Amino acid sequence: CVSARLGQAKAAAEASDELTKRTEQQTVLGTIEAYYQALLAEGNLKVVDKALESARAQLARSRDLYERGLAVRADYLRTQVLMGSFERERIEAENGVTLSYSGLRHVLGVDESRFELTDRVNEDTAALEDLTVLKARAKEQRPDLKAAIKDIERSKESLRAARAGYYPSLGLVTQYESNTGNFNSSGENFAVFVTAKWNLFSGLATQEKVAQEQALPQRSRLLHEDLLQVADLEVERAYRGLVTSRKEVAVARENVTQAQEALRMRSDRYAAGLARITDVLDDETALKKAEQDLLLAQVNSQVFRARLKLATGERP
Repeated sequence: CVSARLGQAKAAAEASDELTKRTEQQTVLGTIEAYYQALLAEGNLKVVDKALESARAQLARSRDLYERGLAVRADYLRTQVLMGSFERERIEAENGVTLSYSGLRHVLGVDESRFELTDRVNEDTAALEDLTVLKARAKEQRPDLKAAIKDIERSKESLRAARAGYYPSLGLVTQYESNTGNFNSSGENFAVFVTAKWNLFSGLATQEKVAQEQALPQRSRLLHEDLLQVADLEVERAYRGLVTSRKEVAVARENVTQAQEALRMRSDRYAAGLARITDVLDDETALKKAEQDLLLAQVNSQVFRARLKLATGERP
């Protein structure tokens, strides 16, 4: 019974250590996600500022053309509407930056009113292993899976401790006596007793306790199997997300290049009276959207890389 209790305590302590490691890994992931959310918010604000600056240039150009009689007043008004839309979007972007910094402060547990994020947003370019290899690694090194195995061991030891109630218990008793009538002589004796105790009837308490403990190993095994399936799903979800975001980066980067060239050509044609202002403004909006898509895809690739590390049991 003593060895079973010791085994139970050891398994519980080891399971607790593994769960602590898992909590630390999840905390690191939360920090990474909050950090990249702040980078995304800052990057989005820069994109909107750039679009707003370009819209101001288009407004000045349309006003100049209108004053020279080379464009209608509607072109000038339409450009003002676009600027108003970008200005409203900038207010929302500023609010997003403020909220993202608040979230980052909360995760870090600090009170600084402002951070200076020095990292640039770049897409993930690290080598990507095969999905099968990643799933196998998750089964080997995820702390929560190790904790689940330790919980199975703990439940087995608990069952062994409960069954000990059916067996006799042995004890060792020692006794020492010193008898004397005066200070000059003494009588001493020493005895050792071995005791045995067998609980022949405990009111079915032992049987009931064993019945309760018998369900625990099976329950622990089922929880472990369920956690294995969850781990597989988390690895695959992070893997697919990373692959998709990296593809999206390539597509978005090409879209940015094309949108920049389209805007340049359309602006030149408008200045020459060969294009409509609505087409120019549409190209402005398209470029802003392409740059925002690229930024989001880059951030997603970094976040999904961190999630993949967590899913395989690595420190993100």
